[in-house]
Amino acid sequence: MDWSGLPGDLLRLFSGRLHDPLDFLRFRAVCRAWRAATAAAAASPPPFLPWLLARPAPINPTAGPGPSLSFYSLSSAALRSVAAPSATCSLLGHTNSHLLFSDHGPLLLLVNPLTGADLPLPPSPFDAFSPITQGYYLPGPDSPVVLYDTRRIFFHHPAGGGGGGTTVPGAGGGPRRREHVFVCNDRGHLTIFDAATLAVLGDAAPPPPPPVTLHRDAFKCSSFVPSGDDLLCVIRYFRRKNTEQAGELLEDCRALEVHRLEIAGEKSRWVQMRSIGDRMLFVGLYQGFSLRAADFAGLEGNCVYFFKMDRASRSFIYRFSMEDGQIEELPGPSMHACTWSKNSEQAGELLEDCCALEVHRLEIAGEKSRWVQMRSIRDRMLFVGLYQGFSLRAADFAGLEGNCVYFFKMDRASRSFIYRFRMEDGQIEELPGPSMHACTWFVPSLS
Repeated sequence: MDWSGLPGDLLRLFSGRLHDPLDFLRFRAVCRAWRAATAAAAASPPPFLPWLLARPAPINPTAGPGPSLSFYSLSSAALRSVAAPSATCSLLGHTNSHLLFSDHGPLLLLVNPLTGADLPLPPSPFDAFSPITQGYYLPGPDSPVVLYDTRRIFFHHPAGGGGGGTTVPGAGGGPRRREHVFVCNDRGHLTIFDAATLAVLGDAAPPPPPPVTLHRDAFKCSSFVPSGDDLLCVIRYFRRKNTEQAGELLEDCRALEVHRLEIAGEKSRWVQMRSIGDRMLFVGLYQGFSLRAADFAGLEGNCVYFFKMDRASRSFIYRFSMEDGQIEELPGPSMHACTWSKNSEQAGELLEDCCALEVHRLEIAGEKSRWVQMRSIRDRMLFVGLYQGFSLRAADFAGLEGNCVYFFKMDRASRSFIYRFRMEDGQIEELPGPSMHACTWFVPSLS
């Protein structure tokens, strides 16, 4: 049989069901006829499932070749390895399609690990005594590269327009939408800026605490997830390590919450969601993203995917169903650690499990915005990382549950595991997958 003679409509149908970018590229590389038939699909490719990214471990610069970046594909269940730009580079942050590196100096590099394309950046605006906390880039003609530390946010527009520093006392970075930039301080207070002028538009108080005290020693971890036109907040509660069940995740409706930001002028608020519909949320410690389950066969919407780590710091993937609160472990390799690093023996110690999770939505209402806890995020899936996250529609991915938050759990060896929190019933389940070191969610892109 002459495979090059397959009808173009059939080839386009097949290519639209490939949710790993490497599979898509290999499909187009079979022959000229297949490449020509999928030319339009390459310009607007099918939605890709996220990869798990393990941060490169520090190495001796004189030890030889640079470190490699390890990726795990949820679609193909395969481990990928990509060489880091240099032996001395450090990974500052990731975006929907790029990785931001620093070479232990003023030089910054923005790289698409799938295509190898890089974006030149000006020297870092931060000095050695005020290192960058994180950075990200939202691809687009008018999208800036954003760098920030604990007090300042720096925007650089690659298309030409320069950059500028903005001082926000006690603030960390946050997600950006077309109209707004959100900055959250260490107390959970959110300030809303105009994305074009950086004028302050309003603010929002943190989502309200759960109605019932979970544990006297429990504390919460909040992750922001852009989902379509909404900003979601996924909240998990942890037990401290000195308790008998340190870090154990409570399997009830308060274990994981999703809230949606209702923007209403100066005072916005968070509203709790009971369902995220067809969405899948992939959540790390403080960040995440969202996908539609309908775009991916075999994945469930209305679910949250996250990591759980064992005491050897291996990470495993779990899925939390917002419909019934069930948690299940997903197949895959264990990968070491998660999105954060520890600067000292005690600093940054991570509790192994979350014991509750909440999602709040910001209601922007002028100068007085507020957070409203959400009982459902409907068809959405929130993928939450360390400080941020993203949202996808479960309807885009067959087999994935919407109304769920996906996040990581780490063990004492910094291995990360993925969990899913179901907003419908508060159940949490570990998802099958690898344990990886220093994991975070990453959405590969051909652009």
